[in-house]
Amino acid sequence: MTTGVLYDAAFVPTAAIVARKPTAMSLYTDGGHATPLSTVQAFRKAGIPIWPNHENAANELLGGGSAGTAAAQHAVAAVCSWGVPTNGTVDIVYSVDVNTPATEFPTIGAAFGAINAVHAGRFNAKCYGEGALIDYLVTHGFIKPGNWLSASSSFPGYNINDGNVAVWQQVGTDIAGTDRDVITHLELMGLWMPDGLTFEGSGQLVTAAPAPTEEVDDMANNMIMYAVDTASTPAGATDGGVWIDYPNSGIYYHVDGTVPSVNNVAAYQAMGAAGPVTISYPEHQSKKAASINGGSKPTIVVNGVAVDPAVIAKAVNDDAATRLAN
Repeated sequence: MTTGVLYDAAFVPTAAIVARKPTAMSLYTDGGHATPLSTVQAFRKAGIPIWPNHENAANELLGGGSAGTAAAQHAVAAVCSWGVPTNGTVDIVYSVDVNTPATEFPTIGAAFGAINAVHAGRFNAKCYGEGALIDYLVTHGFIKPGNWLSASSSFPGYNINDGNVAVWQQVGTDIAGTDRDVITHLELMGLWMPDGLTFEGSGQLVTAAPAPTEEVDDMANNMIMYAVDTASTPAGATDGGVWIDYPNSGIYYHVDGTVPSVNNVAAYQAMGAAGPVTISYPEHQSKKAASINGGSKPTIVVNGVAVDPAVIAKAVNDDAATRLAN
């Protein structure tokens, strides 16, 4: 069990909260109190983890499956615009901020079922609401433990020690216009972590081990994840090669590491016709920063052939490519 502080606010006094250096900050994803990107970036820059929260209306999810679908679509669009990773590590908390009778629990369960369908593994659904509802949703598999208990102690199932609860809300705080909530199980929260921070052991936030720069890290991942088209030659390129579809940039990549020539075109196109080219970056997970910023260059392998990263740096005007090569 860990403890910490989470702030929430409809109108966020960013500077005052940042000065308190809380464990985490809840920010509204969309709706009437949608958080501006500049505010999101301010908390990121300050190194404060973010817990996204969707609430357009207190009773929104009493609309069942269709309401859940709409809520999730709006929330996902918002957090993706912030830059939240879609790898299933971050929660989106959905509010049911009303005293809900047990007869309505199946309807709200249907809403969370629809939310999970929209999330499609990219995010974890969590609930802000009364304890009895949270327990129902966990028991029936709609959400996992690590939820947010409403401050309304008169609501059914109010229990700050509930094992399905990670945060209990306190109305009123040391900063005007905010709530200063108590984190009881930090390790159960899927926070959007700042660069360089991670969980360790009991769930305490610690500084992570050195890692590659964001540009290099992104590039290495994209080499593995994005499609490779070898069946055609990029527009304006007449000397063959392998074309890696890297977001926002085209990389003209030569498998054999030699100076390209027009004679290579047929061989590369034949390779493409036989199937997609697979790319691996073996040092990315093991040596990480040591291999990129230290002595040896990382190895990039295309269909079993090692290629010097300098080939990429020569082929695209991209700072990440240059760092990979050096």
